[in-house]
Amino acid sequence: MRIAIIGAGGHGKVVLDAVLSAGVHVVAGIVDDNAKLLGTRLFGISISESIEDLSNVEGYIVAIGDNRVRREKYNLYLQAGYTPVTIIHPSAVISPSVHIGEGTVVLANVVINPDATIGDNAVLYTSCTVDHECNISDHSYISPGCNICGRVRVGTGAMLGAGAVVLPGLSIGEWSIVGAGAVVTADLPGNVTAVGVPARIIR
Repeated sequence: MRIAIIGAGGHGKVVLDAVLSAGVHVVAGIVDDNAKLLGTRLFGISISESIEDLSNVEGYIVAIGDNRVRREKYNLYLQAGYTPVTIIHPSAVISPSVHIGEGTVVLANVVINPDATIGDNAVLYTSCTVDHECNISDHSYISPGCNICGRVRVGTGAMLGAGAVVLPGLSIGEWSIVGAGAVVTADLPGNVTAVGVPARIIR
């Protein structure tokens, strides 16, 4: 399928690398509204202002780190009739019983264990682990090196910082943020920020 990469920042570079490594889709171009980037190239692929500037695009992947902006762009292109594609780096280790939603990115060296469910438009970053029977909801972001133990639920739009650990059976509420290196030892409600060992809510 000919696809567009939405976003040409640092995260876009990593997603593009995963797309090229997987070799499943043809990249028609990169879309970004940052005027400083327009007309330049990333890994030899041109950056345009609009998806309409690209030829014969069927699918897209949103390569933007901010969860709310990624959700906005995901819905925008979905409603415009484009097909969200799932990108899985070839070095990822994923159990056959795992379900991964549309428009999700699974990057290098990620491990997802049996019966886990990953929602739509989520990001599983480099070397994070998602253990058995976890539920990672839509638009969430699991940063590099996170370790999520079994039967954990991560709510819609939640973000786990680099190296965070979530103990078994816990729940992270929607749109909450867990700081880098934090260890979550109790359920967290939605729309909070928690940091430290053990993780404590700071706002």
